[in-house]
Amino acid sequence: MLEDALGVLYGKDLFLVSQQISSAEDANGVILHEVVGHYGLRGFFGNTLDFVLDDIHLHNPLIQQYATG
Repeated sequence: MLEDALGVLYGKDLFLVSQQISSAEDANGVILHEVVGHYGLRGFFGNTLDFVLDDIHLHNPLIQQYATG
């Protein structure tokens, strides 16, 4: 799963995987995804985000398919 990662949000640090990003537009999309999608959700849901993501995974076969890749 991590071998195709475009970016990683670790605490408050954002890391972009340059080998996986082919354009500035793609980099902007990764930043938006990580900051709004992950950091923003963590700020909104707090410690319950893990439960929310687990619940989404449990009830969404498409997510399960992508997660097991």
